Amino acid sequence: MTVAAILRRHDEILLVREMRAQQEVWGLPGGVVEPGELLIEALIREVREETGLTVERVGPLAFLSQHFIPAFENALTAYAFEIASFAGAVATDDPDGLVQEAKWFRLEDAATAIEAATFGPLREPAPSYLREQVPAGTSWMWRITERGEKLIARL
Repeated sequence: MTVAAILRRHDEILLVREMRAQQEVWGLPGGVVEPGELLIEALIREVREETGLTVERVGPLAFLSQHFIPAFENALTAYAFEIASFAGAVATDDPDGLVQEAKWFRLEDAATAIEAATFGPLREPAPSYLREQVPAGTSWMWRITERGEKLIARL
């Protein structure tokens, strides 16, 4: 399971830049839920590590995205939440060393940057949600095959 945070400042969204497979990728702050953690605990920890911000109040579930990956014989499930309130200043200190920086983007620029990711459970759902093309709580179900990603359901 993974979590992602949608942090808003006026008409801007906070994204983080990671290096993945020799490529820069901008995306929502978040990461893997560690053993023994609840989703919300992981969300608060990941936001603090990747952005330096303190989550004061978690908002509603924005969307859920699930990818079944045959090579892992399991599904990757990503939960994205709105962050209702936060405090502090942006300062990246990712212990995993993946996040290189955090930066505020205008909403449309953030959606476009996320779409540029080559793969990921947030690549289509996040921009669709940010652009208000789907309602909060929409679930996306994907199956990964040798031929690529296939959307099985959007509920």
